[in-house]
Amino acid sequence: MKILWMITILAFSSQAFSKTDIKKTSQNVTVSKPMTLTEKIDGFLKTYVSDNGGVDYIAINKKFSDLEKLLYLHKEIKMKELSRQYSENEKLATYINLYNIGMIYNVLKYMNSKKFRLTARRFYRRLDINNIKISGKDIWSGEYTLPLGTLKVNLNDIEHKLIRGVNAGSLSPYKVEKLDPRIHAAVNCAAISCPKLSNSAYTPEKVQSKLQRSMVDFLSSNEQIQKKSLSTMRANKILYWYYDDFDNHGKKLGLKGAGGYLSQFINPKAKDSKWKQQFFKNKFNNRSKAGFFFSSDFDFHYDWRPNDSRNLK
Repeated sequence: MKILWMITILAFSSQAFSKTDIKKTSQNVTVSKPMTLTEKIDGFLKTYVSDNGGVDYIAINKKFSDLEKLLYLHKEIKMKELSRQYSENEKLATYINLYNIGMIYNVLKYMNSKKFRLTARRFYRRLDINNIKISGKDIWSGEYTLPLGTLKVNLNDIEHKLIRGVNAGSLSPYKVEKLDPRIHAAVNCAAISCPKLSNSAYTPEKVQSKLQRSMVDFLSSNEQIQKKSLSTMRANKILYWYYDDFDNHGKKLGLKGAGGYLSQFINPKAKDSKWKQQFFKNKFNNRSKAGFFFSSDFDFHYDWRPNDSRNLK
């Protein structure tokens, strides 16, 4: 009888332990969620882009198909959701990320089509991004397109029609409604003079703070904006090309124009910061683009060589 009683107790204890053990095990098991498109782009940028914005084109090209797959994931975007449910921040983050990795893709696709060696100085020291021709057009408006849901868009479509919202036409349902000039410090044209390419992806949650930081970094860089003399500022040509964006937005904010707007982004700790702020306020408001050609106030520059990591040491 005692033996039977002990066997019963042991059997009960074993069952109880097994149930508890299973319960604990199930609690400790974590099922990893699949990575989102933004997280995959973030991983790509962190792997191949340095802190100073230099791109390792050679390493990317060795896994070029991975970049293609990353771009093709944009086909999964639902157009109805993009037009009706995406917030302004979601659209901004989506389009900036697509543009930036799409630009890298276009450069490599062109280089591979011409069978150029990426290790050659001809690529990273002499190539002029602005002079790349694809079927008679440039790298932004040529036949190279990128997927966006059911659409095929080129880089000009993304930057001007979707992000800036200018002459959007059939893309109007998907455009960002309000033009934010800070995007000019975020989209990267793969050239040395382009504002630094971020090595992390834009996310809807942090796109505003990231745009702010990118704009401050751009305008506070002495390589982009420089005191050439007491009466002349050497400035990145982006400020000339998109003068109207800066000027119109500044006036909407109650400022005197482009100069008042841009002066806000100069870091006080930047070289010649006070001079730059004052120069913008005094010399960059209410100007005509044509007038800049007859003025010695600004010396606009742009280096179109690739933002290859070997050029940005």
